[in-house]
Amino acid sequence: MVRERPGRERRSGLEKKDRKERAEENVEKLDPDQQRLRELEERIDAVLKTQKRRKKVDEDDIEQMQDDRIVEVRERMRQAAIKDAEAIKDGLPATHKLQMLPEVRDVLQKHSLYDSILDNNLLESVRLWLEPLPDASLPAYSIQRELFAALEELPIKTVHLRESGIGRVVLFYQKSRKPQLGIKRIADKLVGDWSRPIMGRNKKGRNPMMMRMQG
Repeated sequence: MVRERPGRERRSGLEKKDRKERAEENVEKLDPDQQRLRELEERIDAVLKTQKRRKKVDEDDIEQMQDDRIVEVRERMRQAAIKDAEAIKDGLPATHKLQMLPEVRDVLQKHSLYDSILDNNLLESVRLWLEPLPDASLPAYSIQRELFAALEELPIKTVHLRESGIGRVVLFYQKSRKPQLGIKRIADKLVGDWSRPIMGRNKKGRNPMMMRMQG
């Protein structure tokens, strides 16, 4: 470790002292009005610095609260999907997802939550809600309608498709005869939108994006 020589430290200290004394002399030369203006400017600068630090803390707190909310919703969606699957196996009505649908719709419609939705993989639970039930039936049409509408709006990228597996279920809706025509059209549009960034095909003629969505 290189240490500064005592002479250099003394010179540095004297330079700082000289700058401080010159600044004080300049203030003393100001008339009363100029001094008051200088003091006001210094107070404003101090307030702005404090607000900047506080704003950064507030933004971090808000982002953390948003992430916590999305994680909580994601887990409850997963549990609702599991309970509906168990109900079907027991010959009971599958109502858990329907009961939670208004809350899920409200979350998915908030643009301010898009980053948290994608970063915290809420799409994985969306996939679970859209998957066919144990008796091979599709979820209620209202669930399909709300979730496909949300998928159209979300800025979903390849990494989100890979993490969530949502592409596989959308491909199913595109190819299956069971969904209503309106849902199939949205599924077809989504597959096209998600495939567009990677339109090149490998030597076997398969679209790499389609392979990722299916895999």
